[in-house]
Amino acid sequence: MKNLFLAFLLVFVLGGCKKKAAAEGTPKAPPAAEEPAAPPVVGADEKAGPLSPGAIKPHSSTYAHSGLSATEIAKVALMHQSRGEYAKALEVLAQGIAAHPKSAALYAVRGALYLELGEYAKAIADLSKSLELHENPDVLVNRALAYKAFGQREDALKDLNRALELDPHHIAAWFNRGTLYLEAGEPEKALSDLDRAAELAPEVAGPYFNRAVAKWQLGKREEAIRDLEKFIELAKPSEWKETAKELLEEWKRAKD
Repeated sequence: MKNLFLAFLLVFVLGGCKKKAAAEGTPKAPPAAEEPAAPPVVGADEKAGPLSPGAIKPHSSTYAHSGLSATEIAKVALMHQSRGEYAKALEVLAQGIAAHPKSAALYAVRGALYLELGEYAKAIADLSKSLELHENPDVLVNRALAYKAFGQREDALKDLNRALELDPHHIAAWFNRGTLYLEAGEPEKALSDLDRAAELAPEVAGPYFNRAVAKWQLGKREEAIRDLEKFIELAKPSEWKETAKELLEEWKRAKD
């Protein structure tokens, strides 16, 4: 059997209301707020929508975004990120942090960008700073991903546990903790967490794939096949579908 797990869910944080961690589609534009208590979540396969030109105030020669709030600066950075302009996004965030050194959101967004770029030490530094300023489950999930990349599974688990203490309905935390257990060879614990993720977000594909792997490892072959078929039905990226279809055929042959 192929030892295939879906990637952990990376989340981006920005001011405004909360949305489902792994949900697909365009994130809603958050209301202008300097330091909201509950940033929304943008799934790993999503990009921020274009910023309204009217939101960008006149630039100065010394500081390009001096007229913007911390939240608006984060939105500009995510606009650049959505275009793949990571250097510009990081430059905007550096300027923003210099102007708003107490902005947990700016550190959180920059940490998420570093995480996406694979610069894990920088990601941990920024996400830790964000958490010092304001504890947030989304940021804890992202720091867990960075810790996991360094092989620091215990630290990753602590962050995911804390994220679920703060928000028992945090889909990305359930999914990522279940995946961590799955990779650690603990399919019983993985199955419990992935059941919860699928219950909270039945329209999201990811948990079904990993839950299928957990069930297969536990000898629940018919249930595993049904979960894999559900994943194929829901998944959008064609490469995910093809990988799952190959695995499904392998499992059906092994079952028979």
